[in-house]
Amino acid sequence: PAYLVGKPEHIKVKLTKNGKRAYQARFYSRPEKIESLSTDDVYVFDCTQLQIYNYFFSFGSDAEIISPVELREKFKRTLREALKIY
Repeated sequence: PAYLVGKPEHIKVKLTKNGKRAYQARFYSRPEKIESLSTDDVYVFDCTQLQIYNYFFSFGSDAEIISPVELREKFKRTLREALKIY
């Protein structure tokens, strides 16, 4: 139900080798990639930003949000804030 909130959109995520392995292994809340628009390293999804955020945030440096820019910035802000406590 949480992913019904918000408008689905095309979201691009670049994955490392470890990121691709994690994507293949983690099924819970996994967004379905659009095969025809994805490349070997950049996966394209049609889902909400909340779903991408919840799924990929734990990937750390193994997942880079390419677009949309506002989601990329949200990842950066959250990581910057977390780093301040360490």
